Amino acid sequence: MLDIVFRKIFWPYIFLRDRYVEHQLDALSEEDRFRLIYKTGYWKGVGGGSLSGEGSSLAATAAIRDSLSGLLARFDIRSMLDVPCGDWYWMSKVELGNIAYIGGDIVEELVQENQRLYGKSGREFRKVNLIADDLPKVDLIFVRDCLVHLEPEQIQLCVRNVIKSGSTYFATTTFTDVTENRMPVLKDRWRPLNMMLQPYYFPAPVELLDDSWPANPADVRKCIGVWRVSDLSSRFPGRTAI
Repeated sequence: MLDIVFRKIFWPYIFLRDRYVEHQLDALSEEDRFRLIYKTGYWKGVGGGSLSGEGSSLAATAAIRDSLSGLLARFDIRSMLDVPCGDWYWMSKVELGNIAYIGGDIVEELVQENQRLYGKSGREFRKVNLIADDLPKVDLIFVRDCLVHLEPEQIQLCVRNVIKSGSTYFATTTFTDVTENRMPVLKDRWRPLNMMLQPYYFPAPVELLDDSWPANPADVRKCIGVWRVSDLSSRFPGRTAI
């Protein structure tokens, strides 16, 4: 109810802010795109919450927080790269135990603030460009709600980069009910993707984690697919672990 009141009061500001951001996005690099989105609160809206938007709220992440904790235990995950980590709003509620955790994001200001607030022994935050940077070799590379904002060519570069890292498992957002992957049309490029369809052709995952959010019809069939990185190599030749 309070959020509805906020939206009514601040609607003119939100409208003008969003039009300004959308006008700027096409001309910016990936790093500058996401910096602008976070600095303006484009995904956040009003009334508090995560800078990463409603999809990173505690309500929207209830299912994945529960299923991710189980995965970490079952797969005996000892090290993890979480990218993009955003403002670490919901992941801070996940029981990570003694996992060596690295939170990565392309926005320098975000990782600096996360390191100040949450960094400690065994938990660090660093600037990471999933497309271009060398990634650390870890047990699990976790990429939620990122590839759905990228162009197909960028997605393939990300996956090849994951393969190059030599990590064990790769977990990323996939929508099992999508029957055709479409090109992005929104300014932030979001659209649901099924990673097992063309042009990605992922094999069947070793596990699907529930990432649904019943309050949002678009997220009812949302999952996190978990793949062995070694199983992806044949789909994306030319990038192997060093």
